[in-house]
Amino acid sequence: MLSKKLLREFYLKTLKGFRENKLTTFPFYIFFFFFLFFFFSLFLILPLTPFEKKPSIYREGLWEEVKILTPYFTTNDSERSISNLIFPSLFEIYNGKLISKYLKKYLLNQEKNELQIELDDNLFFANGEKITTEDIRFSLEFAKKYSPSELNRFLNNLEFKVLNEKQGIFYLNKPDNYFLYRLVYLKIFPVKIFSSYSPDFINLEIARFGSGAFVFKEIKNEGRKILILEKNKYFKEKVYLKEIHFYFFKDQREALDAFFKKEIDGLAGINYFHLPPGFKKRVNIYEILMPRVIGIFLNKERIKDENVFFFLDSKINRKDLIKKVLENKAEESKGIFSLSIRKILGLDELKEGTKKDVEKKELNLTLILPNSFFYPDIARYLKENLGINFKIVSSDELNNIIRKKDYDGLLYGINYGYPPNLAYFFSLGGINLNNFENKILEKEFFDLRDNPQKDIFKAQGEIEELILNQKANIFLANPYFFYIIDKKFKGFDLNFIIDPTERFIKIYNLH
Repeated sequence: MLSKKLLREFYLKTLKGFRENKLTTFPFYIFFFFFLFFFFSLFLILPLTPFEKKPSIYREGLWEEVKILTPYFTTNDSERSISNLIFPSLFEIYNGKLISKYLKKYLLNQEKNELQIELDDNLFFANGEKITTEDIRFSLEFAKKYSPSELNRFLNNLEFKVLNEKQGIFYLNKPDNYFLYRLVYLKIFPVKIFSSYSPDFINLEIARFGSGAFVFKEIKNEGRKILILEKNKYFKEKVYLKEIHFYFFKDQREALDAFFKKEIDGLAGINYFHLPPGFKKRVNIYEILMPRVIGIFLNKERIKDENVFFFLDSKINRKDLIKKVLENKAEESKGIFSLSIRKILGLDELKEGTKKDVEKKELNLTLILPNSFFYPDIARYLKENLGINFKIVSSDELNNIIRKKDYDGLLYGINYGYPPNLAYFFSLGGINLNNFENKILEKEFFDLRDNPQKDIFKAQGEIEELILNQKANIFLANPYFFYIIDKKFKGFDLNFIIDPTERFIKIYNLH
């Protein structure tokens, strides 16, 4: 604070200036007084408002081993998550919208089965090598050779012609309305680097040369294994973080304990119900929608009585189940698509189907379900409220049971993708959960894929109605995917992802 002596001196000089009519010097005293006042006040103000340092490293916990980061060779979700970050696809889905980190523009000609593309300016891999259409051509050939069978069938129907360094054309040999969206799975690689690593494509060193916001730096062992990614200095968008550190734990429980102790900053796919109430004050809990649904799927070869469907559909209280089992962390699904998913797809609200009240009776029905996530809790709820028997099996057992159609019904969850690919779950060419041939539905699936006049989004409503009319599926809920991040980090804005491994699509905005 200013001393009394200084204030008195200022007062006397000002008063003298008035008396002697020396107003020319008066403004100087005013300025001098306020300058001193401001200067000394800074010492009082600054300690109360310290500069907030932005975090430069984000630490996330994983509980799956990471040995391979090369796309198409990864073996679990943790590997795929990091791989997707390092090697972005030609197209990506960001909150339901198609985007590209590579393209300045593109033009889809559905009638000619072709896609013209033009690369953006100043695109580089992390080694400074310029990205050209030759890298696109090589990436397609690489994917044809090494991608999983389901994706491979599409890619082998696709060719790419280089026009010049920045422009090229994709050609389909036969129609596919999902053409554009299947390119979400086409990764882009530097032809010169990958050629030099051949055939050692699973070498972690290859992950130094991606085009994403971060690339592989090193693996450390400091009491536990830490995989470190560093900022790609050639990435075209602003990147706030310097590094991302992935800490490895033996299981979810150990990862959560580390989160409680502030040893890490984020966890994905964790069960919300494990978090203590007070803990929520220091974290942001993101409830993210995914294109999926939990339901009961009846085998129509075994359950021929439609009254079983009507009983389950009318007696299961979805709202109560979501409240008591999922703690209100899910959207109700009376059809395949929950309300928010319907909005993303541009579909109208689901119309109420035919209701038939069936008296409670003893059900000759056993539901098969996996021994993971919330399925056992849902099964116990159904047993307690409706007397439905159930059997819990491992994931491998469940896959065999579905393949052999050895079940009355399944308590199961499906991730149908974006745009939805329901044919995989309900057609003869897929896993056919209802074990039923519906010729009208089969034709719809065929047209949806091959008829360029079909709108792949609007047609989903018609297909959903046909599936509901089979009276063999009781859809229950769409549970949220949880991502928890310490509140000191800002910039995460995802509310919809097609897959948990896509959560890093805008990681460069985190700060």
